[in-house]
Amino acid sequence: MTAFIYGHGSATKQMFEHELGLSLPTITQNLRTLEADGLIRKGRMQESTGGRKAQIYEFAAQSHVAIGVRMRSTQVVAVAVDMNGTPIATRQRTLPYRNNEAYYQHVNGIINEFAKELSRQGSVVLGVAFCVQGIVSADGQSITFGKIMGNTGLTLGQISHGLEYPALMIHDSDASAMAELWFDHHLTDAVCVYLERRPGGAVIVNGKLYQGPNQCNGAIEHMTLIPDGRQCYCGQHGCMDTYCSPETLMEDGESLPGFFSVLEQGERGHRERFGQWLDYVALAVANIRSVLAGDVIISGEAAQYLDDDDIASLRQRVIERSPFGAADFTLRKGMALEHQDAIGAALRFIEPYVHGICA
Repeated sequence: MTAFIYGHGSATKQMFEHELGLSLPTITQNLRTLEADGLIRKGRMQESTGGRKAQIYEFAAQSHVAIGVRMRSTQVVAVAVDMNGTPIATRQRTLPYRNNEAYYQHVNGIINEFAKELSRQGSVVLGVAFCVQGIVSADGQSITFGKIMGNTGLTLGQISHGLEYPALMIHDSDASAMAELWFDHHLTDAVCVYLERRPGGAVIVNGKLYQGPNQCNGAIEHMTLIPDGRQCYCGQHGCMDTYCSPETLMEDGESLPGFFSVLEQGERGHRERFGQWLDYVALAVANIRSVLAGDVIISGEAAQYLDDDDIASLRQRVIERSPFGAADFTLRKGMALEHQDAIGAALRFIEPYVHGICA
């Protein structure tokens, strides 16, 4: 919602009472309360059609914001998101990751200053959400599996030490799925497959993120794809990660854009490697759909290079590997927003706040 019109007179009164089931005095009081809280503001007056001019009110989406934070091996990214889910400011810093108190204090110093700048611009910061490459405990207070970053056991208290705002942690794949849900109101049941350097997944049921009692639903990267296959960083062998990571596409010294550039030229070795990679991804998706037979959203770093023909080919490969040949499903690319995981993390504060206003 960006704006709405509020007028006076019997016709307006009847419209509000009929459509909203509210009396005009009640609506007037609600508007005053919302305006006092800074959630709406008066805009221009509508042109008169014969009676008194109607007042246009605008939704003050930036009056309240949340910050999503992503920490990677060499960089920290913080994204401020308003109540529309729109990123309004970004702060990036090059900072080698270290699992120690000094690192987190440095990061939170950056976030505190970022938040104060937002406050000076008139925004209330609701909280800070960290999207992490690890499984978060059921109570949201620690990382129970953090092999990628080497931070298993890290607590929310440690990661947010020195932070001046409420904080939470969320798995990065779940955070990205939150953004998919926020911007696609028709999304009901689906499995999200994120083809990042370290692949991941998330499960959506009945239009909501479904993390399960242990917060690890959708951890498809560690399903056994090839028994006794390649060793994974988790210590197991044959995990989906070791076959579906886009890292398996690239030759030594080759970048991912470089791989797809050569692929477009039709180089035979790249075509064969890409075809085998699609087969592995299709096998993973077919395995997923044997348990959760919903739609599939493909996203992540590698997905941005897949065109419509690639997606159609992947879908056909999934059908061929499905035990019942079930073809009644949608397989499509995700939104692939820049900093999508950080945006989705911030929405964990935005969503309940907006719902609270609407309620």
